[in-house]
Amino acid sequence: PARPFAEIDEVSEDSPAASAGLLVGDRILRFGNVDAAVISAQGMTALAGLVGQNENKELVICVQHANDACSTSLTLIPRKWSGRGLLGCHLNPLPL
Repeated sequence: PARPFAEIDEVSEDSPAASAGLLVGDRILRFGNVDAAVISAQGMTALAGLVGQNENKELVICVQHANDACSTSLTLIPRKWSGRGLLGCHLNPLPL
């Protein structure tokens, strides 16, 4: 099974992350082609690079909602919005 590499600890209202359905407490199992193995090798900068290269393009994210054993796939489109960055959420790295 996929290992989570980050947990969402903040989602801004009206952000791309909120539109995609990301919730505080979600654990990220895969973000586009980035998973725990990539993060382990390259760190969270791999995720920042992926997001920057995919502005206005769909990325599929596999998440595990808090208190849910099953994973869910969501589609997120990184884009400029009224707040900071292209996502509008904060990811807290988990120990790998």
